[in-house]
Amino acid sequence: MASGFAPITQVYCLPAGCYTLNMYDSYGDGWNNSVFTITSNLGQNLWSGTLNSGFSGTATFAIGGGACGGNPNCGFNITVGGGLWDAEVSWTLTDENGTAVASGFAPTSVSACLPPGCYTMLMYDSYGDGWNGAVFTVSDPNGNLVGSGGMPGGSFGSVSVDVGGGNCGGGGGGCDYTMVVGGGLYDEEISWSLNNDLGATIGAGWAPASTAICLETGCYVMNMYDSYGDGWDFAAWAIYDNLGNTVTSGTLPAGSYGTYEFSFGGADCGIVQPITASDCIDAVNVCTDLNFAIDPNGYGNILEIPTLGTVSNPEYGIGVYNPWGTTNWGCLMNGELNSTWMIVNISGSGWLDFTFGGLGMQVGFYDWIMWPYDADACQDIYYNLVPPVRCNWNGVSFGGTGLANILPPGGDPTNFEPSLYVYAGEQYLICFSNWSSVSSTVPLQFGGTAIVSCQPLLLPVSLLDFSCEAQNAAVELNWVTASESNNRRFVIERSTDLEQWKDILEVQGSGDSQELLRYSAKDTKPENGWNYYRLRQEDFNGESTDSELISCWFETSSGPIVLSNPNNGNFEIKGIEATNIYQMMLYSASGEKVETNVYAENGHLLVEVKNPKTGVYVLKISNNEGDSFNIRVLISEE
Repeated sequence: MASGFAPITQVYCLPAGCYTLNMYDSYGDGWNNSVFTITSNLGQNLWSGTLNSGFSGTATFAIGGGACGGNPNCGFNITVGGGLWDAEVSWTLTDENGTAVASGFAPTSVSACLPPGCYTMLMYDSYGDGWNGAVFTVSDPNGNLVGSGGMPGGSFGSVSVDVGGGNCGGGGGGCDYTMVVGGGLYDEEISWSLNNDLGATIGAGWAPASTAICLETGCYVMNMYDSYGDGWDFAAWAIYDNLGNTVTSGTLPAGSYGTYEFSFGGADCGIVQPITASDCIDAVNVCTDLNFAIDPNGYGNILEIPTLGTVSNPEYGIGVYNPWGTTNWGCLMNGELNSTWMIVNISGSGWLDFTFGGLGMQVGFYDWIMWPYDADACQDIYYNLVPPVRCNWNGVSFGGTGLANILPPGGDPTNFEPSLYVYAGEQYLICFSNWSSVSSTVPLQFGGTAIVSCQPLLLPVSLLDFSCEAQNAAVELNWVTASESNNRRFVIERSTDLEQWKDILEVQGSGDSQELLRYSAKDTKPENGWNYYRLRQEDFNGESTDSELISCWFETSSGPIVLSNPNNGNFEIKGIEATNIYQMMLYSASGEKVETNVYAENGHLLVEVKNPKTGVYVLKISNNEGDSFNIRVLISEE
């Protein structure tokens, strides 16, 4: 009955009943804090919400009370307000997956659809002094109270609400548990949050606190914070059942942050823990997502990481692009500090993404460095022989860190490097540095299209990758095989119309191989425009298989060109050999000759302008055949 895009404000007639709002996001990362709000003609907030993540979602709500055609899950009434400063109050009700099912400000009264389960009321106060007498209530369609609470102080707190019998999804749990926090010398320094194994917050606040929480069978993480950084000073937290029995308890003995993970209801919460304070030779195989413990453990018996600014531990400098294309400027800038070593095993080719400390669980600077791994990797790193394929010296201490072309929610670009294309059978070695010397649990999550697994690779004769890249005077072709059997040769075919094909190159195969092999060849006479290639693999018995098609656009230059242009007075000349240059001069816009240094380096012809000044210049080049070329050069900064 209504639809549109954002931003938008529209007026509709909504009779009493049950409604569903379908939410879409074209990018697939949710609404990024955008919200929808439904208000009455009197300005009353009837309903609001958002799409937390993904491409689509729904919100179901009731207008005018009632159970929406007999649906017992609808018609729950949520009221918030009644305090001295309701204008400071906002709230969000989430389900046990952490998904927002209702939100708004105060004063308000909204009708919601709440299937049986465990919910958490997240309470916010913009001034930071609590709700000043405001309360929330949640009532079922018959008017029975199922949950209520308020926030006595601070900027944030939470209360659990059980809808549907007090079992929060089963497993012997319920909402009749109490979290108590405090009892120390400086409770005002303390804050905390309790998360379930889906990352949803089911309790949070300051100290002293005593709040109801819902527990179902599962794994939980207690996050403990201290604003002064000296631990909780004899304060503690404890969870009690309705008989007063202690379920579990703990404290933060020192520092600004710590976590405690516990199991409830018999859940298997086994944690795979790579060896901490380890040496490279003790690196643990990583086969899937995992959590691992970190603490201020120093290092192992050997300091493997070379000094900063070396081959195996480079430093690129502020504002300088590193080899993979970001300006994040260093690797392990404090060397090997509280190290954890791990080996990532690739069983399926593709783009590798990973995140350390996602799910809002990064609590310090998590620096890391990553190299290709083989039997000699540890020795090669120690002797400063192998450069990293990626590394990151964290810019911020939150939001996670790792590899990603698209940042995860809450991620900061200074903590992430571009995704890495990997091949089946490859392994990579990571040294993780706990720079902040915190005690915590770090979630490691993999993403992208690559497959991480420790299962044995049983690969048939297969082509993993076939690609091409246009260069100045040729097209380079590269391909990779995972294994080969009875492979005689590869023949590269080229076409410009996808109808007529011509054999242009031949490369000998490796017969039988169970190793990852890379091949490369160059088409030195490509045609102008689109060039299409396919790879024909031929066996010794005469059988052959064609690859999929790839294509490259190639365009010959009519003469030399300048790269980069504009530039800062240093540029490269492409398209002409140094030995074929008869004369080369640079002139200013007024016709004055400008002094330059010209030199060849690793096959590149480089020009350095002496005392460069911003402006337009003309580079005049003549070759040994009598041809002359005028190239405009723009110097944009001194």
